[in-house]
This record gives sequence, C-alpha cells and structure tokens, in this order.
Amino acid sequence: GLPGIVSIRSRLLLLLILSVILTALAISLVTVFLGFRDARNRVEGQLSSVVALKQQEIASWTSGLQLNLDLVLSGGDVEADLAELSSMAPLTARASAYDRLREQFLWAAERMDLFEEVFYMDAKGTVLISTNTGHENQRLGLNDFFVEGMKGSYIEQPSYSLSLDKMTIVASTPVVDRDRVIGVLAGRADLTGLNEIMIERAGLGQTGETYLVGSNHRLLTYLRRPDYSIPDTYIRTAGTDAAIDGQLSGAGSYEGYAGKDVIGVYAWIPDLSVGLIAEQEEGEALRPTQIVLVTMGGVAILAVALAILAGFMLTRTIVGALEELGETAGRIAGGELELRA
Repeated sequence: GLPGIVSIRSRLLLLLILSVILTALAISLVTVFLGFRDARNRVEGQLSSVVALKQQEIASWTSGLQLNLDLVLSGGDVEADLAELSSMAPLTARASAYDRLREQFLWAAERMDLFEEVFYMDAKGTVLISTNTGHENQRLGLNDFFVEGMKGSYIEQPSYSLSLDKMTIVASTPVVDRDRVIGVLAGRADLTGLNEIMIERAGLGQTGETYLVGSNHRLLTYLRRPDYSIPDTYIRTAGTDAAIDGQLSGAGSYEGYAGKDVIGVYAWIPDLSVGLIAEQEEGEALRPTQIVLVTMGGVAILAVALAILAGFMLTRTIVGALEELGETAGRIAGGELELRA
C-alpha cells in the first residue's frame, strides 16, 4: 500500500543521503588533515632553509672577528712591540712601542670597521694598551675572554656591557713570544653585524622573523615588534627553551613571545652559546592552505547537494515504478486477470 511505498522511498532517500554525506565528510577530513600537515612541513622546510643560511652568515661574521685580530697581530712589528711593552724594558723603549701599537690598533679599529675597541692585556690580565685609553690599566683577568684567550683563539658569547650600555662581543687570541704566552690581544665589537643578518627577512612573509637569544634567554638582536627592547627582554617559549636549555635544533608549533601561535625552527649555535630562532605566525603560514581547503569544502557541499538532488529524482523513479507495480498487482487480485504486472 501507499504507506509501504512512502516508507521505502524514505529509507532509500535516507540511505543515499547518509552515504553521500559520510563519504564527503571522510574525504574532507582526510584532505584537511593532509593539507595542514603538508602546509606545516612546507613552512618548516622554508624556515629551516632560512636558519641554515643565517647560520652560515653568522659563522662568516664570527670568523671575520678572529681574522681581523690575526691581521692586527701579523702587522709589522706588532708582536715584537707587544713583547717589549710587556717586558721590563726602559720606559722610553716601552713608550715608543706603545705609540707604534696604538697607531696600529687605531688603524685596525677604523679601517677594518669591525672592532669598536682593540686592546692588549698582559699575562695577569691588566690592560696595557687600548684604543679606548679610559680602559687602560683595568684588570680583566677574571673575564672569560682573557682566561680562554690565554689558551687559544676564543670568541665570548654576546653579553650586555653596563659601562657601554649595549650588547657587545669580544674576540681574543694569545700573544706568544719565544714559545711563551705573554698576554692576550682582544677586540670588542657591537652586534650591528649580527642585527643586519637577523633583520634580513627574505622568505619570511609579513610576520616572519629571525632573532638570537643568549644562554640566559636574554634577547640579543632586534625583533619585528618595536615594544620589545634590548637588554630588558627575556624570551621563554617552547622554541627558546629547546634551543637554550636543551641545546637542541628542531621545529614545531607553539605560542610565540607575543602570545600568538607560531611555526618555529630553532638551532643551538655552540660557538657563540646562543639560540637562533626563526618564526612565522601560524595564521599567515597556513592561510593559503585554508583558502584552498575552504574552496574545496564549498565544492564538496555543492557536490553533495547535487548528489542528493539526483538521488531524490532516482528514488522517485524507482518508487514510481513500485507504485505502478503495486497498483497493477492489486487490480489483478481484484479480478482483472487480463492485466500484466
């Protein structure tokens, strides 16, 4: 009868709608998962390339510090003059050595345009000569750049100088006379070079940036956002914790220093004892993928609607045939034996 036919129509239509919707939902979920995963992997790969390039540039810059010190030491009679300045030679001889050395040091600081100060410490750590005469006679024997500089070439991790009121880095190298270390030659530079490397944002989009963090989590180079100043800013995120505390290199998604979710790549640089961080806000990084997925979602909804419409027409055709069959069978049962079902 008619109720049975309606029931069949409803069940067929419901089964078809569920099949279409569940299939579309499964395909959409898999597409969204794979789409976001691939997008994250692509962004992490891009940030990793940026970090690798920055590491090379930092290595080149730090090598330049040491190379410039070696150039100062190899110039003219510098080693002989340093030996005389450190000796018990007559005052006039030491004064002449001082004048020659000061001229050489000033040339190195001004012409090479890398060191803000070049200075020499004797075997006890006392500054005998410096391009900044106000620092002469300072006792720096407890500083790492002196202690390690007596052993070999050394670059101290960037740190904040209270006297200079800015971040600085010191490179040092031993001075040898007749197979004996008589003192340490050192050069102090600011972080302008490192800032220039970090500020370059090619391949980082609108919200991407790279920056350096010291071993105590203090910010060393400028951020894209101006309201985070040096040396008052300390950054603790999942990325800096892994790079600084764990001395690890890797990538991940986490909450950035400004409170927004970011995709970040981090690396530990042992030569400077600093962490290099490259980050891009997750919203910007995944936006192209979101647009594609939304477009695909719209197409999927349209396809589902068309499939349901086609299914509705199909069930009408099938149920119509069943209605005709039922009506004919009823008439045959009523005595119209000449009919065919």
